[in-house]
Amino acid sequence: MQYIDVAHNTIKHSGCRIQWKGGLMALKATNPWRWVCLAVVLFSQVVLGQCPDKPLFDTGDFTINQKIRIVGDGNGDATTSNNQPLKVCAGEWLTLYDNNQSAVTQQFSINQLNSIPPTGTPAVNGSLRIQAPTTAGLYNLMSLGSTAGTGGYYGCQVIEVVAVQAPVVSIQTCTPNQVKFIWENAPNNEPFDAYTLLFAASDASESFVRNEKTSHYPYENVFYLSSKNYKVTIEGFTATGGCSSSTIKNLDLTQPFVAPHITNLEGYPTQQLSLLVQNGINQAHGVFMRSATTPSYGQYPERIYSSLGNDAVTIDLPQDAQYCFRLGVMNTCDASKLDPILWSDNEICSTPMRVSQQANGILVQWSKAPSNLVQNPFVSYEIIRINPDATTQVLARFTDINQTTYTDQSTLVCGKEYSYQVITYYQEKSSAAIQKLSTNMPPPPIQQLVVEVKSNTRVSISANFASDIQGLQWQLFRSTDANGTFVPLNLPPSASSSNSITWLDDAVQTPQHQYCYYLTWQNTCQQQQQTSAQACTIWASIQGKQLQWTAQSPFAGAAVDAYTLYEVAPSSYVLGSAVANPTSNTQDLSVLNVTNNQTPYYVVQARQRAWGVTSISNEVAYPQKAQILLAKAFTPNGDAHNNTFYVQGRFIQSFRMWIYDRWGNLVAVVQNPNYTANPTFGWDGTNQGKVVAPGAYSYRVEVLDDTGNTLVQEGSVTVLY
Repeated sequence: MQYIDVAHNTIKHSGCRIQWKGGLMALKATNPWRWVCLAVVLFSQVVLGQCPDKPLFDTGDFTINQKIRIVGDGNGDATTSNNQPLKVCAGEWLTLYDNNQSAVTQQFSINQLNSIPPTGTPAVNGSLRIQAPTTAGLYNLMSLGSTAGTGGYYGCQVIEVVAVQAPVVSIQTCTPNQVKFIWENAPNNEPFDAYTLLFAASDASESFVRNEKTSHYPYENVFYLSSKNYKVTIEGFTATGGCSSSTIKNLDLTQPFVAPHITNLEGYPTQQLSLLVQNGINQAHGVFMRSATTPSYGQYPERIYSSLGNDAVTIDLPQDAQYCFRLGVMNTCDASKLDPILWSDNEICSTPMRVSQQANGILVQWSKAPSNLVQNPFVSYEIIRINPDATTQVLARFTDINQTTYTDQSTLVCGKEYSYQVITYYQEKSSAAIQKLSTNMPPPPIQQLVVEVKSNTRVSISANFASDIQGLQWQLFRSTDANGTFVPLNLPPSASSSNSITWLDDAVQTPQHQYCYYLTWQNTCQQQQQTSAQACTIWASIQGKQLQWTAQSPFAGAAVDAYTLYEVAPSSYVLGSAVANPTSNTQDLSVLNVTNNQTPYYVVQARQRAWGVTSISNEVAYPQKAQILLAKAFTPNGDAHNNTFYVQGRFIQSFRMWIYDRWGNLVAVVQNPNYTANPTFGWDGTNQGKVVAPGAYSYRVEVLDDTGNTLVQEGSVTVLY
């Protein structure tokens, strides 16, 4: 008799009462023979797969199928063997042995989710054969016992109930008599830790068994066999040994190796390529890859796989470049054998392609087919379009190997999605990944809009985008200064590429004004217009000795990181020497290093480091006055020191000098037509070849500076001896 009282946490069964509280169980004998009490094994379904830790009772010790011994409860440690799930087949019969020392006859039963399944009859040796749950999942297999009702013991093991399926094993023939068996890292193999292989020759000449033991995958082993046909039955067993599942492999070692043949290559939008191949069964094949521009294949294959005859081999590979493929039969049993035993009888290359919107239609572009493939000559290209209603059209065929573009100018419905594919026909075919394009695709976002002064009458406006911009429609707007009114410009682009475009605005006067620009663009359906931020030229001007410039950024939506001041040749806008690194929007020119130019020209360069671009301002002239210095006295005594009275200064082109005595009589006239060539030429203190008397003499000097202006200076000089 047995019953369960959930309300009072009690199970009564055949004279034993089991009580639990707070996760602990206790057994108490209730029959007249108080020395007899039953050990109970419970299957309790769990979520986390860890045995409850019961330190007062964890002396349980039992064995499953005389193969696996369970001791204790794992002490709450998830890394112990008690808490590592032991795989058991659904409905598998288990023979449980209680190893605890007890003078009583033991009995086992299963408790699952508060239900009372049938119990077994006590065995003389203290064991019971019970059936595992049929519902897949994690369970705690627990052993509970009591002796004379004075105490108890407890043991626990986490088990995982699984539904076993046939093992997944691949075969690779390495040499005519050498075969590798590979147990794949597949879910089907996880329940098994031992295998039996039964080899049976088709001519009944031999039959033998090989045993393999592993729980780590992938696992492989090499067998040496005769040149015969074999039927190989591979049976996998769980750790408990209570259930198994098998698969059958046919192995023909009477035939020579067969050269692989590639029948098709197909690209997928998921950045994968698939090779369709005809192979010899159970041959190990390596897929070798090279760039279309590289003549030879690498030393190592991209991947090795076991052939099933007609195979589809998938390789993860970006499809923006062209790759070529060839297969080789490999000896995978010997890692030192790098070269294929036998190459495939042909090779094939991928067909990268791209589609983009153009003003006059959809442009399809693809890579040129190599002309020297092994046993796979070029035949033609075929361009296919898949319409929005899923119908397929062949748009064009080309037999010219150099033809690599096609523009679809047929009528397309705005706002619909079209798909395109290019197929390169060799002797076999190579299909590009299908490319989809919406005729109402949102215009791509702008990455950079940069304006820059190019001359006194020209501004450059350059835009760079994140993706293809062909077929988009543009409108450029300009205002005179940042707060002015923007007006549309009718400017054709001066240059463009697949993702950039440049305009040159020649209706400007950059020394007089700042100019600001922004851009709008829309797709070919004239929808989904986008607008850029503003970008303004740097406008520089002179106020006294201060150079100042506008603060608005020439980089739309991005700030200026740094400024540099350069000296330039007039009207050249070619950067010369850097003369300053201002930290604001002004620069005091009087503190700069002395320049040889009376009127130096400067530009301000702004830098945007993240974009890697710069922009310069209009050029600004900084005119300076010529400087004239003359001595108060000199000694024309022929001692080679201070013998000449001459003009000193900066920015002097030439000068004329008149010398007078105290009565106003002209004493000497001096002319220096090339001051730069002879800066110390002057009056030597003579009058008609004779040394003048000491004393004061007046002078008048007319200097012509580098700008063509004449400066006059008058004064007196004393002649000393």
